[in-house]
Amino acid sequence: MLRVELSCVSLTLILTMPGNPWSCDCELHRVFSKILHVRYLHIDDYRNVTCKDPPQLVGASLAWVDSQLCVAETATVLVITITVLVTVVAAVVMAERNRKKSRGKNWDADSQISSDSHSGVIQQLDLSWNQITTLPVDFSSSLSALKELRMEHNNLNYISGFSLEHLDNMEKLDLSYNQLVSVGPGVFRGLSRLRQLFLHNNRLTAVEQGSLDMLPGLE
Repeated sequence: MLRVELSCVSLTLILTMPGNPWSCDCELHRVFSKILHVRYLHIDDYRNVTCKDPPQLVGASLAWVDSQLCVAETATVLVITITVLVTVVAAVVMAERNRKKSRGKNWDADSQISSDSHSGVIQQLDLSWNQITTLPVDFSSSLSALKELRMEHNNLNYISGFSLEHLDNMEKLDLSYNQLVSVGPGVFRGLSRLRQLFLHNNRLTAVEQGSLDMLPGLE
């Protein structure tokens, strides 16, 4: 309450307050600094006002608080502020990096699925939960050892009759949860060993005659 009253001093000409048990801190110093600049006001013995509390400031001048305690307080606040800013920036950068990394795992409509020198020995390939809309015509050219292909939860709307023709060892093919409207008669040619085929949750209205004729092992 005293600090509030002191901050409102405007008409007083002389203020004498030494010899009191001042509890010194930066806030008290700011109050005194403010009233020191009030016109026609003189604080008697201001330079001799000493601190009685806290213990580490006992006997110290109130004027000393600004140059010692408040500087340290300001430095601490700056350090905390800078630390918070660095943490926030680091979090934003990390989030953006993770977003790009996560996005990089998804193929969009313009993406191409390519094979490398080791594709010929791959037996299981999981491309589910991406944004693939179609397969390249040479998709299976170097995947002859593939036994299981998972492509559920994509946006496939068309499959060329040449995309799967080299998958002679394919046993399981999951094309569920896509946007397929029709299945042509040549789509599954070459899949003579296919045992499991999943086409549910597409937009199929009909399967063209002969589309499944080349799948004798289908369960």
